[in-house]
Amino acid sequence: MTEWSRLRHAYGPAGDIPGLLEQLDPDPDVEVWEKLWSRLCHQGDVYSASVAALPALTTAVAAWPAAARFPGLNLAAAIIAAADRSRGLGDARQRYGPEISTLAQLTAESLRVTDPSDPVAFIYLLQAALAFDGVPIWEEELEGLADGEYQAPCPACGVTNYIVIGEHGRFTAVEDYVANNAATRNALRSAAPGSLDGLAKRLYCTALDAGQLEVADRLTHLFGQATCGRCETTYAVADAITAAYAV
Repeated sequence: MTEWSRLRHAYGPAGDIPGLLEQLDPDPDVEVWEKLWSRLCHQGDVYSASVAALPALTTAVAAWPAAARFPGLNLAAAIIAAADRSRGLGDARQRYGPEISTLAQLTAESLRVTDPSDPVAFIYLLQAALAFDGVPIWEEELEGLADGEYQAPCPACGVTNYIVIGEHGRFTAVEDYVANNAATRNALRSAAPGSLDGLAKRLYCTALDAGQLEVADRLTHLFGQATCGRCETTYAVADAITAAYAV
């Protein structure tokens, strides 16, 4: 039995966590989610109580319909990914292996029934799948596809490029392209779907199978080629992002 009073969250002793976990609800607007996020995954930091909440999250999510699991899967994935990054909570994957395996399966089911008109939710679920599988960097950074932007230095000249893949288009810029409409924009070159392999192929096929065509297109650009807005060097988008966000 978990001794919650001996564990800690962002604001101190975790004695209040069991009561919050009893209020878990598939409605993402229920206040309990904000309270749990602020305590268990505060600004990307996790605590001893964070990983201890995984069994309760898993039990709750497993009881909900596949299309309604997003809030629980999202929080659980963020906890696991942050624990991977911090390396300060012991081997959470070993201690909670069965729960993580179950969460991975639940995520796979949910990905198949997402709303094609909601690419953002789908991207976060894809990221959750990567977190449960322990895929470095992308378990936290795939969400840049939802935000529509990454920032990464050019591997040749070191100048930071905005890498835009979203509602604003698919391009690189070295100036603030939102504030300055005249900023130079270099179009990204998408990868041919048939050329994708490994992680790129897995993500693309998952999106395609779910009817998420917008996400599939963003993924071909994420794994495509960019041109630096300063020195005009061509580089692989995913490689530059990986190097920029590596811990």
